[in-house]
Amino acid sequence: MEKTAEQILTEYISGDREAIRMIYVRYKTRLFNFCLRLLDNRADAEEVPGDVFMTLIAGCTYDPERNIRFSTWIYTVARNTCVSRMRKRKYLTSFWHSPSGQDGHQEWDPPDSRDLSRE
Repeated sequence: MEKTAEQILTEYISGDREAIRMIYVRYKTRLFNFCLRLLDNRADAEEVPGDVFMTLIAGCTYDPERNIRFSTWIYTVARNTCVSRMRKRKYLTSFWHSPSGQDGHQEWDPPDSRDLSRE
């Protein structure tokens, strides 16, 4: 019988460093798909599972004693990470233009109008 994520995480907390790899393999694709639906941006969605697992490795706040399933916890962390990215994205602007005579689009980064020499 396959171990539950809660059992694997308990092993990780007890010192088994290979256990985190098992959890990553189990959840990385699911988290990516979840984030892709929320963010509608493949590049951002590819980064979020790594951010979530860095959160898990840096200081796991999951507590199995609280009777919360690990999957609920990890999807909540992923959702919060996605919301943070959407907030940051709100302040970013990307311009796309089509050069004359070409069918494709190219990203254009406008120059920063601030004078950096005064800073």
